[in-house]
Amino acid sequence: MADNLTRKLLSSMGIDQDKIDGIIEAHASTVDALKDARAELEALRTENEQLKKAGGDYAAEKDRADKAEKALADYKAMAAASEKRGKVRDAYRALLQAAHVDEKRQDTILKVTDLDKLSLKADGTLDGADQLSESIRTEWADFINTQSTAGSNPATPPSGTRTEDDAFAAIAAAMGIKKE
Repeated sequence: MADNLTRKLLSSMGIDQDKIDGIIEAHASTVDALKDARAELEALRTENEQLKKAGGDYAAEKDRADKAEKALADYKAMAAASEKRGKVRDAYRALLQAAHVDEKRQDTILKVTDLDKLSLKADGTLDGADQLSESIRTEWADFINTQSTAGSNPATPPSGTRTEDDAFAAIAAAMGIKKE
């Protein structure tokens, strides 16, 4: 893998810390399962080699070796699919961010989107990104942030003109001083 999944990488993507912890835990459990499968495969290969040297039953050992090779091929396919899915997920998340979809809703959208139907170009962007962006804007319009800034209304000036005596009287009244 070119990029390792790290907290720093996830943080740079703008993901909240509690979500980062969940992602790291899920990733760690997946990696541990893959390491266990790999270790089991290596143990089977070693055992197969030892049995070949010991002159064991060739047919049974060939069957076990075939199963081990199949397990390795399945492991490689699963690892490649997992890596591809991660890259597609990242590219789709980038489209969601470009469309100004609320960050709190992006994970929900990713959960319900069938990422296996999407494919990547050589440059790492999604095929048909323009159509996907348009569909995001229409299908997920309720989740798109539409913030706008408007200036405040200027205060309405008082009607009529105040005299200096009126100003002093207003100050005196505010201070509780009686006019003599």
